Amino acid sequence: MSAGSPRQPLPDERRWTLGLHASAASGVTPFALLGGGPFLELRADVGVGVSLRGAIELAATGAVDVGPGGASFTRGIGRLDACADLFRPARWLALAPCVGAEGGFLRGAGRVGEAIAEAKQATVPWASLGLLARATASLGARVRADLQGGPQLPLVRRSFVFESPAQLVHEVPAVTWTLHAGAGLSF
Repeated sequence: MSAGSPRQPLPDERRWTLGLHASAASGVTPFALLGGGPFLELRADVGVGVSLRGAIELAATGAVDVGPGGASFTRGIGRLDACADLFRPARWLALAPCVGAEGGFLRGAGRVGEAIAEAKQATVPWASLGLLARATASLGARVRADLQGGPQLPLVRRSFVFESPAQLVHEVPAVTWTLHAGAGLSF
């Protein structure tokens, strides 16, 4: 290639990826939230590979025993992540630090139990910032798979309680954890 020729993109350098991810979150509720949803990612090369990903996610605990009764938790969020592919141990593998922000709702619903005669529910706002690590593998010209996780810093920390008898069910800690596994088609 001569010095004046434009750079020819490699076959696996597609700018957009549309895919699905599965997720697990720890600390947000007394038991792990499991769920997932779709994502759309835009990649660019600005001297280093960068990506911006938007995702929608719905996750739930299912019914769990918590003290004198039971509860279930559901979280719905929109998420935005920005990553920089700083390490490329192989042509098909990129390792990237990421920052993320998410916002949505967290819903807790009590369940009648031995000591709980009346169950209530509460829906509160959810927002957090994250410092994450991502590994992305290009599996051919169009398929990409990735694993991403790390700590989340909740901006809204709430408590869920049974009112009668009064008992703390869960208080959101200062740091929670998230893990996402996803795959998508690039175009």
